[in-house]
Amino acid sequence: MLKKIGLAIAALSVAPTAGALETAQAHVTIVQTSAMPNQVTFMVDTGTTSCPVGSWLAWANANLDNNKAAFALLVAAVNSGSRIQYFINNGDTNCQVQFLYAVAS
Repeated sequence: MLKKIGLAIAALSVAPTAGALETAQAHVTIVQTSAMPNQVTFMVDTGTTSCPVGSWLAWANANLDNNKAAFALLVAAVNSGSRIQYFINNGDTNCQVQFLYAVAS
């Protein structure tokens, strides 16, 4: 059993980083609605390596209700001053957000 666990750990340690994510917690500063309901773009006060402060971040999902929920979360974060946590693919300079969370202030 320990040998199998050791092999699994070894395999994970040499696995490619294609699925790696960059993440940050930030306050939302601007929410743009021009492309709603297909996409929500926004800016935050904290950046990542690929998307520094001042970059437009984008949330887009094929489910339009999902985009509306993300929009509601972002507007609520702006109005309350609460933070969000967002994740983008490592090296994605298009700044397409993969995961979005509301975080307590």
